Amino acid sequence: MDTLLGQKLGQYEIIEEIGRGGMGVVYKGYQPSLNRHVAIKVLPAHLTVSKELVQRFLREATTAGRLHHPNIVTIYDVAQQDSTYYIAMEYVDGKSLKQMVQESGPLPLETVAKVLPQITSALDYAHKRGIIHRDIKPSNVLFDSSGRPILVDFGIAKAGDATSLTQEGRSLGTVEYMAPEVADGRAATAASDIYSLGVMLYEMVVGRVPFKADTPYAVLLGHISKAPPSPRSILPSLPDAVEAVLLKALAKDPANRYATALDMAQEFDQAIHGTPVPVAVTPAPQPAAPAFELPFDTLPEEPQPGAMKTMIIAAVIGGGLAIVVMGAAAAWYFLFR
Repeated sequence: MDTLLGQKLGQYEIIEEIGRGGMGVVYKGYQPSLNRHVAIKVLPAHLTVSKELVQRFLREATTAGRLHHPNIVTIYDVAQQDSTYYIAMEYVDGKSLKQMVQESGPLPLETVAKVLPQITSALDYAHKRGIIHRDIKPSNVLFDSSGRPILVDFGIAKAGDATSLTQEGRSLGTVEYMAPEVADGRAATAASDIYSLGVMLYEMVVGRVPFKADTPYAVLLGHISKAPPSPRSILPSLPDAVEAVLLKALAKDPANRYATALDMAQEFDQAIHGTPVPVAVTPAPQPAAPAFELPFDTLPEEPQPGAMKTMIIAAVIGGGLAIVVMGAAAAWYFLFR
């Protein structure tokens, strides 16, 4: 039995264990002063011997405490009691996204379309503040009683401008959701978070992760060098446009992925709702007129009846004058030469 059950950490009463991970054990606690339940993450005792791990754990609270977003878990407190370090945070009483997928398999596309924008909004909010989550996965998305998805566990998050700990982050994260560049030993970035989000989206839509193997090393090799299985080969009813979104999110080259998490959510919504992409329409060219014809708008107008009579009289008068002039010229020639 865990020795913390039934005890108090500061003002919080420990009720039960609700989760356990590499960077801590999570308990459900009660805060009498505000009559509310809280989640309390405690750094395991055997890890407190490492000064670096303690620094990283405390920075989790500092990092997550700077974020105020409806889809990011709220940090209430960070403290130390004797040799125990802990963080008190918002208690989320629903299932995780991982549990939902395990229980139901592929989620309906409309359900995914409602959840994805909220998660991407939270991630985009963190990225704009220079914070990389570094461990995006379905078990780190919890749902409250109203169905609101909440992104949790910035435990291995790193502020972009923070001083790195020795080799920190080189092997952190969960292999099934790890970006190729991180698996290959490079630093995590917003683009690697987007890749992990793409793996999570793939799992939500298809019901399984793209790379599965007997060993973590084999999974990492898949991320680094293998093309992900076509989503439609697993779920033939999937629209082509949805498959295109998943594969773009899982591009090996970070430059070929979505620029932001919100871009991914927007294109996914367009893919399932068939929103047409605006296309510029070029007018068809008009056929050229034959060289020997005049355009119709340059032809002389047909004279009206009154105008025609006038033209005939003018022609007769003109002709008579011409004859008179010619006769006078001939008479002058014969008389005066």
